[in-house]
Amino acid sequence: MTRQALVPILLAGCALAALAVPALSGIAGTAGSLSYSPTESWIPAPSAEPTTTETPAATTAPADILNTASVDGPAVLNFQGRLDRTAVLQSGNGTVRMELVITSVAEPSGVRIPTDLLVVMDQSGSMGGEKIAHAKAATQQLIQQLGPEDRFGLVTFADGPEVAIPLVDALADRTRLLNRVGAIRAGGGTEMVQGLASALNIMGERTAGRAGRVVLISDGLPNGGVDVHPTLVGQAMQSGIREVPLTAVGVGDDFDESLMTRIADAGTGNYHYLQSGADLAQIFSNELSDAAESVASGLTVSFPKVAGVTLTDAAGLPLQYDWQGNVSVQLGSLYAGQERRIWVTFDVEDGEIGEVALPTARLQYRAEEQPGVASLAAGSVTREANQERWLAAVDQDAWTASVVNEEYNGLKTQVATAVKQGDESAALAAIDAYRSRNYPMNEFVQSALVADNLTELELLAVEVEESFEGADQVQKQNTFSKSTGSSAYQGRRSGQTRGW
Repeated sequence: MTRQALVPILLAGCALAALAVPALSGIAGTAGSLSYSPTESWIPAPSAEPTTTETPAATTAPADILNTASVDGPAVLNFQGRLDRTAVLQSGNGTVRMELVITSVAEPSGVRIPTDLLVVMDQSGSMGGEKIAHAKAATQQLIQQLGPEDRFGLVTFADGPEVAIPLVDALADRTRLLNRVGAIRAGGGTEMVQGLASALNIMGERTAGRAGRVVLISDGLPNGGVDVHPTLVGQAMQSGIREVPLTAVGVGDDFDESLMTRIADAGTGNYHYLQSGADLAQIFSNELSDAAESVASGLTVSFPKVAGVTLTDAAGLPLQYDWQGNVSVQLGSLYAGQERRIWVTFDVEDGEIGEVALPTARLQYRAEEQPGVASLAAGSVTREANQERWLAAVDQDAWTASVVNEEYNGLKTQVATAVKQGDESAALAAIDAYRSRNYPMNEFVQSALVADNLTELELLAVEVEESFEGADQVQKQNTFSKSTGSSAYQGRRSGQTRGW
């Protein structure tokens, strides 16, 4: 029987199970193990303490909203957070997620910061036709939007780099700039490393009182193959350290989406996937607005090393460690009116019953040319032996958001990668593991949004299988990987990208 045929049967089984949920439904086997089968009865496992006959309701965790500590520096943002639970299970599940919310205090005022914007454009042979036409038209529209204090530059690359337009005042000779862009022709290789090197040399360090932004556009694989990937990511990291965010835009079907997302993350910018390049003008406009309305730059969240607790993930962003084991995540800039949300995942080691302190989140930033810092005390969680108390410490709203926004999009990234590698079994196994974790938990939590998400999960499995059927399988897998991965990228970084 195919998975397509199984979908309605499975959903019917889920609906019936929801009508008669026994106490501690979703828990089977030994303490801490969660297993799923639509035909099994859910029986609570023995716990270290006597269980009650009533199912405890999911509660709002005491630390649902964690207040921001006093801000030392310009008061341009709020820093808040919430936990998805306040307990972990001894000898079982030690996962705790915390959502960090960074909000600009200032709303858009119409006042623009003078901006340096540099476009790094792939003009290799594969960009010929519609792609280069869209790229040129979007760049010309961008030049038309620039203000009297803005500066614009353009670097192109094919067999080598060319500084087509050095960083100049945008209004000095707008007609000449438009004509120079219009004269670009596609042809040659994809010397991305040299192209980015030229861009970094032009931009240098961020100039005080000005915002900076680099936008890289490419439709192909860089000369040098995977051997140059570390170099490209290192270049992007230098741009982020200089507080000049670097955004990566992949166009068409031939570029390496894994590389482009790594470049965007290392450069603290955004990642976009465009099938044809038709939406490139809107992306340029958004990137200009982000830079021109910036209220803080150099945002970095750090977590000190805490015994018994390991930070395992932060919305898929690169984790950086110092010699003491402290972890930091670079987030880039914050524009007026922006609210950014990322989920941080901790693993609490097994041990004695009792309180376990979580690391304090420390947000560093720069605003009004002054440094600032805000600290968010995450508090602690309780290591429980009793499953009922562990489940009762789950916050329904926070857990729902952590599953639907963070875990599901993390799954989509994993599935997209497996499909790109041609591994159907790995993609379906990841989907099955996600279902096994969250179906029984939701029988207890009873979240309608998670129930809908589990329905969507079955459609994701069907899409995976369809990409391995019929003709043009490689093309279908490539398209699925890019579109699914891009959707997941945006989903895990809520509020990071304007209008997308």
